[in-house]
Amino acid sequence: MLQTRLGSLHAFEQTRLSQSARRWLGGNAPSVDTISRVMSFVDSDEVRKTLVSVFRQLKLNKGFAPLAHGQVALVIDGHESHTSYLRCCNGCLKRETDTLSGKRTQYYHRHVAAHLVGRDFTYMVDIEPQRDSDGEITAALALYERVHKNYSRSYDIVMGDALYSCQSIWKAVLANGKQIITVLKDVCKTLLDESTKLMEHQAPIIRQKKSAIQEIREVSDCTSWWDDETKIRVGSCRETKTIKR
Repeated sequence: MLQTRLGSLHAFEQTRLSQSARRWLGGNAPSVDTISRVMSFVDSDEVRKTLVSVFRQLKLNKGFAPLAHGQVALVIDGHESHTSYLRCCNGCLKRETDTLSGKRTQYYHRHVAAHLVGRDFTYMVDIEPQRDSDGEITAALALYERVHKNYSRSYDIVMGDALYSCQSIWKAVLANGKQIITVLKDVCKTLLDESTKLMEHQAPIIRQKKSAIQEIREVSDCTSWWDDETKIRVGSCRETKTIKR
């Protein structure tokens, strides 16, 4: 899917016999059943080694530049790849959903992915499947441990949504000497309340961005939710847009 820039194997099945596909491949492409069967036997560790090798060559060729502020972000997030009411496998997760015909068992696959974000593009480095007995955080910790081992000098900041504002993720990242940015919601209510009160007495920084006005506030040295030694910086941005109809 990454090589062909198509959204699914079904889309590839519809175009694999076209003249452009034959010219690109130098012959006929295999069927999607063959691709699926072969991919199921591929060793994941060998794929990871290949990705590490490609990324190192990419950096040597100056093809992966950091963002404008000079740092590379490692973004971790959960993704649901597909669902089905009719088919399942040993790796499927399942849940009960409400349908027009009543409750039905839905089977689905979910994984946590890690991307390195540079100036011009992102590079996917690894994924970890979420198993039936594990949650997304457990899968993310296993993924991060493996990614840090292979790419420890390739990133500066770990980024995630509000789900990753948890003690286990933060401790793992800070222990490796990296920084972390996550969305702050009611999961960390003590920290949220503390930073909100401090920001109420602070004059905002005003920025004009096209048709929007941004009010930016920031407080430093907030105490973390597991000890008093770890200090956290909290930022808030309120954006007001003017729309003409």
